[in-house]
Order: sequence, then structure tokens, then C-alpha cells
Amino acid sequence: MNKKQANLKVNQLLWQIDRCGDQDECSMKHVGHGTSMLIAGLDPSIQEDYIDYTYGGTSHDLSDYDNEIYIASEFQEDKWKEVKTLFDKFGEEVLDGIPNFYIGNYVEWYVDKVEVAIG
Repeated sequence: MNKKQANLKVNQLLWQIDRCGDQDECSMKHVGHGTSMLIAGLDPSIQEDYIDYTYGGTSHDLSDYDNEIYIASEFQEDKWKEVKTLFDKFGEEVLDGIPNFYIGNYVEWYVDKVEVAIG
């Protein structure tokens, strides 16, 4: 696989990750968080490392959920592992052509998280 093919594959994977969500205003946020993690040097296939990804508080029809009901995340670990592998092999250029509002919106949050973890 060359860099152009890797870029196309990453685009497809990120689109699939986005489409697995509930298609509300937060769906694109998951891709933004994952790509931000990549750029910050973290692995987006580790769900526990996400900031603000554990559960939702509002349903698709904008009604509030009861406090005891949580949305089961459909976390795409395998797709994120594949994205990470391609990112590690080909670099940040595999994110070329992906709309800016998807990429890197939260990089500073994850850089801060890495710096706190390092001490």
C-alpha cells in the first residue's frame, strides 16, 4: 500500500466510524477526538483514554435521558487500530483531504493529558 492508498483507506475508515454514531451533532466529535489523539501521540483505539466519550446525556430526539439510563457506546476499536497503524506507517499525511472540522479539534486537550501523565 502506498501513501495515497493509505489516505483513501483512512478516509473510508473515518467515514465508517462517523456513520456508526447516532448522527447527531456529536457524531463528528468522535472522529475529531480520535484524530486529535493520533496527532498528540496517543492511541485512539483505547477508549479509556478519550476525554468526553463515556456516555451521552441527550437522546436523538433532544429529550433528556433518565439518570439511570446510559447510551451504550458503539466504540470502533478495530477501525481505530487500523487508522493508527496507517498513521504510524505513513504519517500525518494520511489525514489529508479530511474536512478540517473533523481533524484535530481537541489536540491541545490530549497534549495536556500526555503532559500530565508524564509529570
